[in-house]
Parts: sequence; C-alpha cells; structure tokens
Amino acid sequence: MRKHNSPLSVSIAIAVAFMVISTQALSQQAPKIEQQSLAAEPVGGEPFGFTSANTGVSSSLTVTPDERWDNRSAQAALDAEAAESSSVTPNAALTGGIDHVAAGTGTRNSGHGTICIRGVPSGAVVIFAYLYWGTIYASPAPFSATAVFRGTTVTGSLIGTSTQPCWNSAGVFAVYRANVKSLMVAGVNSDYKVTGLASAVTNNSNPWSPVSATLPLSEGASLVVLYSHSSVPSSSQFYLYHGPHFTSSTLTITTNFSPPIPTHSILKHTRIGADGQIGTGIKPISAATDEKTYIGPTTASLVLIRGSGSARNYTSDFNGINGWPLNQLWDTNTDDITGTIPAGAGSYVTRYVSRGDCIEVVAQILNAR
Repeated sequence: MRKHNSPLSVSIAIAVAFMVISTQALSQQAPKIEQQSLAAEPVGGEPFGFTSANTGVSSSLTVTPDERWDNRSAQAALDAEAAESSSVTPNAALTGGIDHVAAGTGTRNSGHGTICIRGVPSGAVVIFAYLYWGTIYASPAPFSATAVFRGTTVTGSLIGTSTQPCWNSAGVFAVYRANVKSLMVAGVNSDYKVTGLASAVTNNSNPWSPVSATLPLSEGASLVVLYSHSSVPSSSQFYLYHGPHFTSSTLTITTNFSPPIPTHSILKHTRIGADGQIGTGIKPISAATDEKTYIGPTTASLVLIRGSGSARNYTSDFNGINGWPLNQLWDTNTDDITGTIPAGAGSYVTRYVSRGDCIEVVAQILNAR
C-alpha cells in the first residue's frame, strides 16, 4: 500500500536487559535493531477513501524496561553527578518520589519545532531530561545524530531502528536520544526550540502536497523529563521502554518488571509514536486511520484507552497532533490509566491496533505514584 498525496489523505499499508541506570549510562547502551520481513511498499498516491485488507503482520514481544527509576536510584544518580562535576552543587536528600512530563513536536519537511513542557511543580528536582527524535534515513542509519536544543548542538545516540513507515523502501526508521538536562531552564516549564534535525526538505510544506520521499525524512522529537518532588509519594516507580517497533496491523508488547507496581493513587502512561496522521481534526477520516491502544495486566484483560469506542479518550494515539496543522507524523500522549493495572502486578500489556496505517511505537512509560 502507498502513502496518499492529498492534504486530507492518510498513509495506508502500514529483550533488552533490565537495568537501573544513572543518566550517564546511555552512551554504553547498544541500539535495538528490529528485524521484520515485510514487502517493500512504494510511495505514491491513492485516491481518498481507498480501502483494502490489512497486509501488515501482527506481532507480539515480551520485553523488560530499559530503565527503572525510584527515589533511591534518583538520589544515587544525583550524588554521582555531583561527585563527577565540581560545577554541580550536591543535592540534599530527596524528600519525595518521582514523576514525569513529556511533550513533542512534529518536524516533517522542516527539521525543527517547539516542544512545550508544562506541569512540573515549583521546587522540583530534575533527575534527567531526555530528547528523543526519529528520522527515516537511507539504510544503514548512522549510529549518532545531532540536534540543536535551545541553540546548543547535542549528539544523540542511536536507540534502535525498525522498518520504515511506508515512505521509501530504501529507508530505515531510526530513533536517537540525548540527555539535555544541563540545557533545561530554571523551573523546567517552558517552550523548547529544537532545530537542525536531518531533513531533505526544510520549507515547512505539507507532507502530502506534494509527497516527497527524498531521504532523510524527519518525523518528530519529544522531551521526557523525570523529576522528584515532595508532593509525590516516595514509593513511586518509573519504568521506561523504548523500541522502536513498526506495525501496520497489531503489535502487542508485554513488559515484565521488578519490583512490581506499588500501591498508587495515580497510574500514568506515556506513549511516543511516529507517522500518525489523519489529515484534519482529531477524529479519524477513514477506517484505515482508526488506530486503537489497549492496556491491561494481561492480554485477556485489556482496556481501550485511546481510539474510537474508548470511554477514556476517543482520540487516537497516532493522529499526528504534535505537528498540527501540517508536518504531522509525531505523537506524544500521556494518560491517567488508573484502574487498568492493579498494584502488585509484575507486568502489563500494551496493544496497538492499526487498520493498515504504517506506524512506529517509539517509547512507552509507566509511572505509578
């Protein structure tokens, strides 16, 4: 199947070791390379309303988090940071637990955007600030890439690659990450400009008018900030897993972790995804773009948290809203999913259902507090 070239068109067709790490461990982490056998899909134009059977391959995988954070590991990371740098003032013992915020921007046909971070309480201590970004490169993707964050060039390490989301069969989708904690403003809440992302087109044009398959194709960028605050219970836990993983059908991810989910009053889940688009508004304009996201303790007890028919949020996880109204193709969504996974659970399941659209699951975060 092929990408559409109308402004209202859609794209059709479509473990790692568990560790508690400090903010310095990223440079030592090997990227994930996802292997999938999928036929090459040419780029072209289909008339709006084109439908066909889903040709994607359903897949399931069981993983462990790439990172787990709690009050103790956050304190250890801050202490290590202070010990290694004379410019860092040692922090007093953290009096609260950990929580996070995340936001993103679409960067197709531009290579730049602005990420708006809000919701960090006054007096919070930042543990890390990770900038993620995704790009479709000619294969093989480089093992590092640069971005300009608040006017400073940062180098991101390759997190992993997966099948490209149906724009150019010569490409590969690659995700990079850089720690930008030192570049965050006081108080954290602010608008952060990201520029300099690799992009063959930089004129801010509509991705479907005209369609350009020239590589590299910039997808988007997200900022994830982990912080500690006295208002957060000290028993809180944070689990981060990043792919990326491609699907044009159904992708089921079972995440095992230890310690189990603590007793909590709020359960937050963040998902970062690439190549979502619906053309206009927040509702799907055809069945093919009606993606759904399910979460639960087991595959037999899944709750529809995103997508049409959900009692929690009708909006799809993959509508490209981070790049609205143009340059879509990137999503960063956080939901309160309290009640879907019980305290004491040592794993949970996320299921992403696409009905032909080519999408990428970049990262997912579970935060119990």
